[in-house]
Amino acid sequence: TSNTYTAGELQTLAKNVTFEGCTFENVSVSPWETTTGANDCASATFTNCTWKNLSGRYGVHQSKAASLSVTGCTFDNCQRGIHVNTVANLTDKGNTFTGIGDEYGVLCLSEGIIIALTSMDVSGNMAEGQTMLRQLSNVITYEQVCSIFANNIYGHSY
Repeated sequence: TSNTYTAGELQTLAKNVTFEGCTFENVSVSPWETTTGANDCASATFTNCTWKNLSGRYGVHQSKAASLSVTGCTFDNCQRGIHVNTVANLTDKGNTFTGIGDEYGVLCLSEGIIIALTSMDVSGNMAEGQTMLRQLSNVITYEQVCSIFANNIYGHSY
């Protein structure tokens, strides 16, 4: 077998979407409401899902969900973890990440976040030996960034 993987993208195009116990191999998921992103998804929830063998994209890719919850999920042999764009409420809790590339990180808070998050619970994640956070937004507070590191099992930043 080769270590090269192709990647597809599933755009949900729905106001509210829930995935429970799903496995995505070579596929990222992008919770949007419209292809233009003009009317963003109200909520996207992923519980006990698995992403495997994903290259060139985040497992949860450029989420435009106003409320995003990723809980109890596994990202195995994925180059990237979760990419958050215009989110107001974020839950990233109890997930396991392996094989994430250091240049991308387990969690990317995009420059697309232009207002401070209303609520954020990023806790109990396992990402041993990998970059925990890629911080690109300039509106995420120092306290919010510190809480990501304080409430995770392992992580470092650059």
